[in-house]
Amino acid sequence: MNSEENLYKKIKEICIEQLCTANTETSPYKARYASSRSDDAKSYKIKISEEDARAHVETLIEPDEYKNCNDIFRRLLISGQNKVGMPHVIDFMGRENDFKDILGANQNNQFDYTKVTEKYSKNSIDDENNLLEAFAEKFKDTDKPIVATGSKSWWPQYVRFIIAAAWFMKELCPSSEASLEEFKLALEAKASEKYSGKYMLQDYIASEISGIGFTLACDFLKEIGYPMAKPDIHIKEFMKKQLNREISEQDIVEEFNKLSQCVPNKDNEIEIENKQYALDKLIWLCCSGNYYKKGKFKRDIIVEPKSLRDLFLEKI
Repeated sequence: MNSEENLYKKIKEICIEQLCTANTETSPYKARYASSRSDDAKSYKIKISEEDARAHVETLIEPDEYKNCNDIFRRLLISGQNKVGMPHVIDFMGRENDFKDILGANQNNQFDYTKVTEKYSKNSIDDENNLLEAFAEKFKDTDKPIVATGSKSWWPQYVRFIIAAAWFMKELCPSSEASLEEFKLALEAKASEKYSGKYMLQDYIASEISGIGFTLACDFLKEIGYPMAKPDIHIKEFMKKQLNREISEQDIVEEFNKLSQCVPNKDNEIEIENKQYALDKLIWLCCSGNYYKKGKFKRDIIVEPKSLRDLFLEKI
């Protein structure tokens, strides 16, 4: 096994260590289950076996499947809130059913961007305000009411993003039943009309959707199968340590693609097709501690302390 493959194995082992040694006297890690990412009242400490920890991590590094463009729209709604501090305010995953009540869902209980475009016009301030009021009314009696104004509010930005994202999807794929491959073909064709070069998809998405820049565009593209990392703060600090220099968002994507060759083609008899996704996800898990529900566990697993990234960089 070469040194680069050892790097991948070591990162994976840190993930497993976080989960299976949490809450022990000799471990710096504390972990709990949570019924949602914003729900501390119903959380409690946990103990996970090494076998279960390995199985859970392996599940988390497998990309999601997207049956149609409504699945892609849902992913876009998640990526649109993935700025520092924003997920805790918007809490899309914790309030997903409430979002469906407001934005509308189809007969399969999927988000449906065609319903959003039917109700809210593109670039309409009045419609943005109407949608913002709908969210404010929905959440007014909750523990996370909406602060609709002021420099600290993410909500006006996110509402503007939702409408722009729905129209983006509608203009690329008028039929929400279009497949992932059909969406990718439409995206690449439109992007090539306006931009060129290795980052034309990110540039096109950023120009078409309010609130999406290069980093969040990478996040969205990564999640729907394009081979790249999201150059967020965790990946940035990791790459700075690997390269021993400051690095731009674009350079992170480029250098991370090279580093991802450390990921084996097969791990525990599981084929790894998207190496960038697997490595990105492992680093994010180590640094964030957010082992979100998927597969074995029915609730989120949250590992603390908040200095996880520092602990990870020391180990790596």
